[in-house]
Amino acid sequence: MLLLLTLLACSSGDRARGDGPPGWGAVFWRDGVAARLGEGDQALGRGGVGTVHTTGEAGACGGAVLSEVPPLARLTVAGEGAPALPEVPKVQADVARAAAVALHPSLPVDRFTPHSEDPERLHGIDLGSVVKTRREHAPPVLLVSAFREGSAAVAVLSRDAREVHEVTLLEGWSERAHLLPAADLDGDGRREVAAYGPRDLVLFRLDESGRHPRLERVHAWRCPEADGGPDEG
Repeated sequence: MLLLLTLLACSSGDRARGDGPPGWGAVFWRDGVAARLGEGDQALGRGGVGTVHTTGEAGACGGAVLSEVPPLARLTVAGEGAPALPEVPKVQADVARAAAVALHPSLPVDRFTPHSEDPERLHGIDLGSVVKTRREHAPPVLLVSAFREGSAAVAVLSRDAREVHEVTLLEGWSERAHLLPAADLDGDGRREVAAYGPRDLVLFRLDESGRHPRLERVHAWRCPEADGGPDEG
């Protein structure tokens, strides 16, 4: 088994307001009001997809306040008719437990890390999302997000969570990470995946050219520490 471990830290350029690849942006919330860092007029998340507009005001994280935002939106993309995200079936408890066991060696740990028999908190690992991801002419994989001791991780696991194909560590996170499931959001034929938390969003592109999918980082947005902070994830 070949395991690829990648460390990803947000650079100062990533944190700049409005910085990011053309046509993409991150959505942060405060008191029920959404604000965008970056670009894009199609907002999407677990609550659906819809066209948004800026109001000219500044909101959470210094971003542009948006109107007509779908609930739970986290990501924006330019264009028309961005697809709704696929439904994510709930995985069985034994698969969640196997995912926590598989990621245990890759996440920071110290003697104060609590132990729990909860399959979503085994070894002190806080699992955010375990997403079964289907592929054409190949077995499905699991995309998993996890958090422990100030580091989040996004991983590609086998469908039974017993093999780890790739782990990307995200430094400096303060809460569990969640995932938006893989979908071709900009119509270029490749699927994107986003990991998000209260202050962070990292956009990946799924490279499916090899035997196992790999996560290619596109951009990371982080809410400035000096800001009052967005709502919790």
